[in-house]
Amino acid sequence: MTLPIAHPIPGDEMAEAVAGEARKGQAGEAIPCEVVPPGEEMEAVAQRWAQRYASLGPWNAFEKWLLSQVAVMGVRLERLRQAEAAMRTRRAYRAVLCWDIDRQYEAAVLAEKLPKSPARFAHELRQSKQGVELMIERWEALDRILQHYGGWDRAHWLLAMNLLGEPVPGRTSRLAGLDRDGLRALVQAELEALRALKRDVLEAQDLRERREVASGLGTDNSPEARRLRSEQASCRRWLLWVLQQLDPDYRGPASRSRRRRKGPTSASAS
Repeated sequence: MTLPIAHPIPGDEMAEAVAGEARKGQAGEAIPCEVVPPGEEMEAVAQRWAQRYASLGPWNAFEKWLLSQVAVMGVRLERLRQAEAAMRTRRAYRAVLCWDIDRQYEAAVLAEKLPKSPARFAHELRQSKQGVELMIERWEALDRILQHYGGWDRAHWLLAMNLLGEPVPGRTSRLAGLDRDGLRALVQAELEALRALKRDVLEAQDLRERREVASGLGTDNSPEARRLRSEQASCRRWLLWVLQQLDPDYRGPASRSRRRRKGPTSASAS
């Protein structure tokens, strides 16, 4: 089946004009670039056109092009929703089988960023049970070094300051001037605070989040999930623009006012 124009072809004045209008937008607002379906989606788009839109009887090449874009966006949004559902299923599966492994990996990634922005990433580590467990492990390692060697080298001092979340520029560390006993007292105080946070807050929070994800609930903020949401939003913006070209009164699915489509004027009909 031959589809109506779905992308501008050099020499096709109508397609080029529509593509230019899409790029310029209305009233100075930016409009997303036209979307052309990849090869594997062309058959689905053709079926969508044949089943739903061909019977509408568009009057000119412009409306054919607009309706072809509605078909493209409908298929694209369905594919994105399917991908999102599959991702949610995989995430639920991993929550049952390897929750701690995944969260420990996330905590390790955050810990690698500690030297860049200690205040920010030390705070983020304290938001999860696995992040706090990582901080406890490192404080315990620093404490063992104090017990066995009586002090720290430069790397140990930097690690301790990072775990405390002390900003890099112009550091005035709480560790300054402390002897071995003072350092051990500070380390023990940090360990007690972290263990209490884990026991009193984060263990229950971790269990609740794991149950939510295993049930298919909860917000996925992974890069892949954010990319899918961004693509869906882009598709909806483009679809809204296309529908508003067909009906200037259209404001979205919940809009109550709909302009009746009028037939071509006598001038255009002639």
